[in-house]
Amino acid sequence: MPANIASVLPDRIRTGTRGSASHAGPRGLSTEAPLLIFELRRYRVASGRLPDVRRRFAEHLPPLFARHHLNVLGRWTATASDAPASFVYLLGFDRLDARQSAWAGFYIDPQWQQVRASTNAGSEMIERTGLAFLSPSAACDGLDSRRWSGGIHELVDQRVAIGQKAVVEAFFADVYIPALRASGADVLWLAEAITGEDLPQFSYILRWRTTEDRRAAQPLLESTARLGAALLLGTRAMEMNWVSS
Repeated sequence: MPANIASVLPDRIRTGTRGSASHAGPRGLSTEAPLLIFELRRYRVASGRLPDVRRRFAEHLPPLFARHHLNVLGRWTATASDAPASFVYLLGFDRLDARQSAWAGFYIDPQWQQVRASTNAGSEMIERTGLAFLSPSAACDGLDSRRWSGGIHELVDQRVAIGQKAVVEAFFADVYIPALRASGADVLWLAEAITGEDLPQFSYILRWRTTEDRRAAQPLLESTARLGAALLLGTRAMEMNWVSS
């Protein structure tokens, strides 16, 4: 995490101050405080080691995450992207200091050191880590992890015009999200990136019934995106499979 991360986060995220109703907590999660910051982690996995990563997350990490209050909202494996062996997971926190405290405790936990050594089995299974912090967007309903099972998931990073946040969110809410839903997509999550190299940017996760449904919807979505061509400047998408707990 960058040393000056706190300096670029809004006050409500650093301190946990509640914002407007649009930042209400996610439905279906056992937390009283709203999630004001998301942490999206993307791992590039060494060749042949994806089953080992999945096993680490399924068999070894859940008790460690619970012990250190690391709230994992979802995890996925990539099925079609520029880095085929990829593992993605999303965490949520009510404030930055809670995030920092949770990870600090996790990394010094002797059990994590043992798990890491035993599951790596002599060579690192994670070759590269991508890390982004995001804030909930008013353009989408609160996150509900109970809707995440089944179908094909798609993680989309959408670069947008500078200084147009309110207009972009209005376009998402009034035009693009309705078009996605009309095309058969379930919009599971939408958030604004607060750190990264290609800002401003929004990220969202869709669920499609099948890959064929996703492909069939592309003409309509492309024509809808052209309506906001001055706002939507470029996308990067990754098709994923949701990993059940």
